Amino acid sequence: MMIQFGPWTPDQPAFNNTCITATNVLAVQNGFAPFMGPRAVSDALVEAPVGAVSFRRVDGTRETFAGTESGLYRLNGTVWTDVTPAGGVSASEFWRFTVFGTRLIATNGIDNPQKFVLASDSVFSDLTNAPIAKNFIVVRNIVIAVDVQDGSRYQVKFSAVDDSQTWTIPEGGGNQEFTSGGPVVGGTGGEYGVILQENAVTRMDFVGGDLRFTFDEIEGAIGCIDSASIIEHKGNTYYLSEEGFQIFNGAESVNIAEERVSNTFFAGFDKTRSTSGGDTRVTGLGETRVVSFGDVVQAALSPRDSVVCWSYPVGGVNKLIVYNYKIDQWTESDASITSFHTASLKNGQALAGFNSDNKLVLFDGPQQSAVLSTGDMQAGQGRAQTVSGRGIVDSAHNITVSKKTALSDTATTVTGSSNSEGKVSIRANARYMRFQLNPTADFTEISGIDVELREAGGGR
Repeated sequence: MMIQFGPWTPDQPAFNNTCITATNVLAVQNGFAPFMGPRAVSDALVEAPVGAVSFRRVDGTRETFAGTESGLYRLNGTVWTDVTPAGGVSASEFWRFTVFGTRLIATNGIDNPQKFVLASDSVFSDLTNAPIAKNFIVVRNIVIAVDVQDGSRYQVKFSAVDDSQTWTIPEGGGNQEFTSGGPVVGGTGGEYGVILQENAVTRMDFVGGDLRFTFDEIEGAIGCIDSASIIEHKGNTYYLSEEGFQIFNGAESVNIAEERVSNTFFAGFDKTRSTSGGDTRVTGLGETRVVSFGDVVQAALSPRDSVVCWSYPVGGVNKLIVYNYKIDQWTESDASITSFHTASLKNGQALAGFNSDNKLVLFDGPQQSAVLSTGDMQAGQGRAQTVSGRGIVDSAHNITVSKKTALSDTATTVTGSSNSEGKVSIRANARYMRFQLNPTADFTEISGIDVELREAGGGR
């Protein structure tokens, strides 16, 4: 029988599930491709990064900046240059960066926001008059302060047009207070703004004149639980809510994870690594859900692979959950990094981060060890079987069969390796079997397993 690996749905029952494991692979149409691992491309930072940005300047120059607990750094080739402001910075849990014209804005939510003129500055300096906020976005040619710290967290403030240092109302700045939806968590910019609160999603449209913006609450019962999880691509805002990962398309939010990966994600999340302690609540359905994560679920983008990824803590390390937005399918990776962001490269945007040595990495290194497996499939009616298998993969591979007589049993496993003809032979005796495929060499595509069961002793 041909077993085609289906979409990864670990939240669904294991019985007859055609894919309960999809590790270190990318979902593609009708199969899976390899997930490339991290490759170090810089010297080590002096301490662990807590936020980074990569972008292309107007003149085509590519830049990478990173923030640590005690400083700010700029990448020159493979070397990090200290660009911390002259007076130093407060101990920082997370840095965010926003490009506005020819300058970079950096903020830790504690100190005055910092600016760096890309063509001329050697260190950061205060962004004069700007409010203290955890994040800034740009809508059209206006800077928006979200998650404001020097005032009400239930508001956003905005600058004058084309002027990141003028914020007063008489000079063209302004603010908007939100009477519902909870504190502002973060947002995204572009032609219009998206403001994400703890319990609301608001669209911010530029109208000009004295009014400047209109604010329309689109979602009133759902919000964002981790500001670092927010990322925008082609007008879509991706973010993590207490109900799982969402896409806001400008008109509504769509849950892209429920009944597929949400429960697995929340169950695996290491709450001890959250800056907020992983605050939880019990839903009306009796499910325990985290309602605040801090800044530990970090988003990054790889358009050439059509994926948005999130790094999150699991069991003392970070792992990745990966969403292919073109085909609406998920996978995961156990590639461990300490910080995650999107890199700007000559051939486009790509996944990037930092390893445990505090070195910048790009995800274009060696293939990670891939694992794909089914759930419990009924086969053989409990008689001894000789299992002949052939992985539908263009490389040498192992096939592992997990055997059970009853679904409640503890499984035992047996593994076989492919021969020169690509076949794997295993003796099994069980009513239920799970089939796992592991490529043992580099591959380009995986589709499934072609399995033939024969009753032991030559019967059929």
